[in-house]
Amino acid sequence: MTHTLRTSRRSINKALAALALWSLPAMTARAAEAMQGLAEPATDRVDEIEFADLPSLLADARLTYAPGEEGAVGVGDVLRVKREGYAYQIAPPAGSDHDLTTQGGIRLSAIASNGVLECRQMGLKGIGDETALLQRAVNRAVERHSRFRQSQKIHITPVGITCPPRLDWEFVGPACLEMLAHNSGSYQMIRCHLGANDILLRRPVCNGRRDLNAATTGEWGMGISLRGCKNITVIDPQTDNCWGDGIYLGSIGRPEDTDYAVNQNVTIIRPRGNNNRRQGMSIISGADLLVEDSYYTNTNGSPPQCAIDIEPNNWRDVLHRIRIVRPKSSGNKNAGLMIHLGTAQPPTPSDIYNISISIIDMDSNTGSGTPDGYGLIISGNNDRPNLHGTISAIRPRIVDTPSTAILFSRWWLSNIKVLVEMPEIVRAPRPALIGRKKGAILFDDGRSLDKGGAIGQVHVVSPTITY
Repeated sequence: MTHTLRTSRRSINKALAALALWSLPAMTARAAEAMQGLAEPATDRVDEIEFADLPSLLADARLTYAPGEEGAVGVGDVLRVKREGYAYQIAPPAGSDHDLTTQGGIRLSAIASNGVLECRQMGLKGIGDETALLQRAVNRAVERHSRFRQSQKIHITPVGITCPPRLDWEFVGPACLEMLAHNSGSYQMIRCHLGANDILLRRPVCNGRRDLNAATTGEWGMGISLRGCKNITVIDPQTDNCWGDGIYLGSIGRPEDTDYAVNQNVTIIRPRGNNNRRQGMSIISGADLLVEDSYYTNTNGSPPQCAIDIEPNNWRDVLHRIRIVRPKSSGNKNAGLMIHLGTAQPPTPSDIYNISISIIDMDSNTGSGTPDGYGLIISGNNDRPNLHGTISAIRPRIVDTPSTAILFSRWWLSNIKVLVEMPEIVRAPRPALIGRKKGAILFDDGRSLDKGGAIGQVHVVSPTITY
C-alpha cells in the first residue's frame, strides 16, 4: 500500500518532522520536490496524504497520533482518497465528532466537496440496518453547512429519520430508503416536525415495504411526514408501499394548546406514489401549500383509500390557500381527490372556520389503467353554518369512474362557496338506482347537476358529459 504526502503551509519544524517520517523508499518525487520550499517562512500549511481509495484508507494501520513516531499525523491534517475523490480531516483522538475510523485508530471527519457530503463518504454501505448511521450523517451535513447526497439504497427501521432544520438532502441514481421487516402500525420514514424549518428534499424515494409489515392494525405508517413546520420544499418525491400515507401533512399539538402548530409555506412538486395503504397524500393542515403535478395510483387497504385526501382533524387545522395543480390519479379504491370537513366544526357558534382550496386541471384516469372509484368527493358539511370559505375545481377531467364522477356527500346548509367549472366527464355511469344513485355530478340524495346550475352554494358551470 502506498500513500502520497503533500506538504503545504506549516512550520519549518513540522515540515522537517514530516520529512523524517516519510523518508521511505515509497516517498514520491512530488513529495520530495515539495520539501524544497521549507526555507519559506510559513506557519499555516497543512500536510495532505493521499490514498488510492477509501478501503485503503480505512485499512491503514501505519498512521498514528503519537508525535515523533513513524506515521505521525496531527489533528487538522488532511487525508484524500483518489478514486472516490473524498477528503477527510484528522479529528482529535478523543470525542465523538468524527465520521470514520481507520484500522489504526485515526479518526476522520469528512470534508465537503463543492458543498456536498456523500453517503459513502460518511460510512454508509447500504447493508443491514443503517438508521442510526444515516441520522448521524444528515445531522452532520447540516452542522457543516453542506448538502447531503444519498446515492444508494439504505435500509431503515420504523425509528425513521428526523430532519434537522436547514437540511438539504438529495437522492441520486438508485438511492432510496427502504423499510426492513417490521411490525408497526405507525412510523415516519422521513419526518419534518415542529421546528424542522427551511428544508429541501430533492428526489426522495421511500419504499415502506408494507409486504414486510407483520402488523394487522394501524394506518399511520408514513413515507414523508410534515407536521407543524415552515418553508419546506419537496421535489420529485416517490413514496410507495407505505402502511399509511405516502406523504402526510399534519399539525402538532392538541386543539386546546396555545402553541398548536400547522404547516406553513410548503411546496411539493411532482409527487408520485403507488400501492400505499391509506392515502397517496393526506393534507390535514396547511397555509400556503402548493402541490403540483402529483400522480398517485392503486391506494388500497385502509379507508379512505384516496389519491389525495384533504381532511382536517379538528377546527385548529387550517386550510388556507391550498392549491392542487394538475393532480393525476388512477386505480385508487376510493376517490382521486376528496375534501372532507366533517371534523372541522369550531366549538362555539361565534368561531368561524375559513378555508380556501383550489384544484386546477384534475385528471382522474385519463391514461390507461384501472379507474378511481370516484373522481372528486366533497363531503362532511352537514349543519355546520360557521364553516366559511371557497372551494374551486377548475377543468377537472374524470374518465370511466364506476361510481359517481363528482359527489357532494352530506353537503347542506353550507356557507362554503363551491365552484366546479368546465368539468369533463367521460363515460360516466348512467343515472340508475343500483344500491344508491349513480351519475356524473350528484348530491348523495340523488339531486343532479349534470346539466350545470346551482344547488345552494354549489355551482357547476359548463359541464361536458358523455355516458
